[in-house]
Amino acid sequence: MLNPWPELLTYGLVAPLGLRWAAGLIFVNTGWRQIKSPNEKLIGLCKLLGGGLITLGLFTQPAAALLGLWSLRDWKAKGGLQYPLLAAFCLSLLFSGAGFLAFDWPL
Repeated sequence: MLNPWPELLTYGLVAPLGLRWAAGLIFVNTGWRQIKSPNEKLIGLCKLLGGGLITLGLFTQPAAALLGLWSLRDWKAKGGLQYPLLAAFCLSLLFSGAGFLAFDWPL
């Protein structure tokens, strides 16, 4: 494969780290806001825990699969452009693994 900057390929494990932190912190923020709502406490707790797992790199691929499906469900129910973007983040983490600075092994 022809690449204009082949030396950047050595940093391939850093890309999932950025995706993991971005998606995880978004899910933690969303879950924290939903915990405060009386009707969505369980959903908020699941998003908070799943986002924390993705951020830390624990069980990244199963958490990304579940939260990706959940974000697609939210997209269908609520609309908005952030949900397909989160689903794409989760799909990327599902295929690539946790990357650098993670506590789990790839499945």
